[in-house]
Amino acid sequence: MAGPLAPFTDAFALELRRRGYTPLSAVAQLRQVARLSRWLEDRQLGAGCLTRGRVEEFWVSPRIVETSLK
Repeated sequence: MAGPLAPFTDAFALELRRRGYTPLSAVAQLRQVARLSRWLEDRQLGAGCLTRGRVEEFWVSPRIVETSLK
């Protein structure tokens, strides 16, 4: 994981395990956090700027979908 949330990855993964998340579910959650971290980084925002409003903004922001033409 990259971006401002990267330092929290291990603690978050540990908390997911503590709460009983399956390994597959934990990976899915960590991927969402990685997306959020990249989103913050793209906007030059640090982890301290993460508020409920920013999370809501993140969820409604358009996602870039990669497509390949074959």
